Amino acid sequence: PLYDEDDEEGGGLSSYLCPSGIVGSILFTSPLYRSFFQHKRILELGSGLGLSGMVASAASGNVAKCVLTDRDEYTVRLLNDTILRNTKKHEKSTITPWGKCDLSASIIDWRDFSGGALRDVETASPTHQSFDVVLGTDVAYYHHLIRPLMDVSRYHLKQKSGTSSSDSNDNNNDSDEKNRVDATSECGAGVLCIVGQANRASQWDLYNNIQSGSYNQITDEHEGPWDGSTCLLLYDLAVGLWEEDTASNEEEDKYNGLGTMIKRQKQASSPEWNPKKMEKIVPIATLLHSMDGKIHNSLIGPYDKIATKEDEKNQMMSF
Repeated sequence: PLYDEDDEEGGGLSSYLCPSGIVGSILFTSPLYRSFFQHKRILELGSGLGLSGMVASAASGNVAKCVLTDRDEYTVRLLNDTILRNTKKHEKSTITPWGKCDLSASIIDWRDFSGGALRDVETASPTHQSFDVVLGTDVAYYHHLIRPLMDVSRYHLKQKSGTSSSDSNDNNNDSDEKNRVDATSECGAGVLCIVGQANRASQWDLYNNIQSGSYNQITDEHEGPWDGSTCLLLYDLAVGLWEEDTASNEEEDKYNGLGTMIKRQKQASSPEWNPKKMEKIVPIATLLHSMDGKIHNSLIGPYDKIATKEDEKNQMMSF
């Protein structure tokens, strides 16, 4: 992912790689998620550096579409540059090192949700699209962000089983694209996946609001729970000391821009790597919601820990 530290427009939360983003990239390469993402249309909210969304777009090798989004135009331009550096274009599709995917970046400022349409960074033209999957990592970090996050997620999630709807301006007649879209006809309703730190009360509040209902400050009314099923999965992320990236440009080119990742994989599998020498443990909570209630069989593994009220009570919270 790209970030220009010397550019005075840069900075802010979008320039940092959070622990939740790392966990998201790990989860999205697991067999359950790789299978689930096949032929899906994916929207990532608050992409920042774009790690989780890029991994999700490439994990199965057969994702129909993936749109990375952020509120900041400068960040979205960097996301587009990141996409160009890690992929190559072939007609109307994007070729990743793992397969074909319609991969792009757009602007959504969901913090002040008013329509929530995607906006192109060059033309600023708004479009509405529905998606099979809406992702986010470390996006529910403040309580006041929960309501707009819920609204924009529900706005873009596919509500009923069947084929995902496309952008009304999308007239792509490419046969390969048609095959991928047709393959979504067996998809259920949309799935929301929000990865955050379990020691943040706002992550639990988001889960409880969707599962049990909440007060809507905009309408001044109490809303019931969302249709479908909701669960929260708990993980521990063991974090080691960060190392400086020493991969040369030649190494980057050799691995199509992925030299650093491959190098780190080799280090992690070496005899010198010791999982006990961790700097800290970060508690992670992954919220999953399926609009048609069929999430549990597809994305929850036999060893995943499903959160309970007791877990929430015992969790030491930060901000």
